[in-house]
Amino acid sequence: MLWRDIQDAFVVALRNPKLPPPTAVASVPAAPSGKRFNVYRNNVAVSLTEALAAGYPVVKQLVGEEFFAGMARVYVSEHLPTSPVMLQYGTDFPEFIETFAPAASVPFLADVARVEQVRHAAYHAEDRDAIGIEHLHDIACDELEAVQLLLHPSLNLLASRWPVISIWHIHQTQDDPAAEMQKLSPEAETALIVRPRWDIDVRLIPDAAFRFFSALQAGEALGTAAESILETEAADVGHMLQLLFVTGSVVGLSGGNNEPTICATAHNIIVQGRDE
Repeated sequence: MLWRDIQDAFVVALRNPKLPPPTAVASVPAAPSGKRFNVYRNNVAVSLTEALAAGYPVVKQLVGEEFFAGMARVYVSEHLPTSPVMLQYGTDFPEFIETFAPAASVPFLADVARVEQVRHAAYHAEDRDAIGIEHLHDIACDELEAVQLLLHPSLNLLASRWPVISIWHIHQTQDDPAAEMQKLSPEAETALIVRPRWDIDVRLIPDAAFRFFSALQAGEALGTAAESILETEAADVGHMLQLLFVTGSVVGLSGGNNEPTICATAHNIIVQGRDE
């Protein structure tokens, strides 16, 4: 039997507690008995379950330890690690929760998991130095609309039809999160999640900002990105840009001629509210 076949058989037996140790392993002199193999199999399942619990603590709080353990056990049986780096394990857990029928009674659970997964990704993203909004002052007025904002590698935008950002925040700050959740309105929320330095910023943002930031993240220039905002929302462009810079979400600019000419109108739009 080829070594690859032995490995495949080992993995299959590892995932199914009803199977005996693989023949190729059991036939080796001094090989572990079925009892020892079961201990190893159980240790693997426990370790992976603990890794999920560490990565999704709010999900665990929402459904309770017993439910989470059962859900994780099913996930682990179907999703063994594909990398030796355990920090990467469970990145598709939110998608699994969506298909896990018993979790249907908590319809916002998958999106809460997404908040935690995105925070995890932000924490381990590349470090970059953020720039301030004053860098826009050196862009010529007729070039401003062509400028692209280079956003921080850790920045992610999240939209949910449930108040999952509020739910996550409640579980960070309240002694009795269940009671506080009873006060929430079942409204959709959008958020910006970024880690420019040491701390992760999980911040609620308006729908217009979500559309505007999404366009910028896709590489669209300021002028093009602004087209995603309704005319009634255009007055808030300055505050949206200010928010991006204040949260350390911008690491550079691309485009524009960088001439030291300032258009007063554009300048006022960009920095409006800065001194409020």
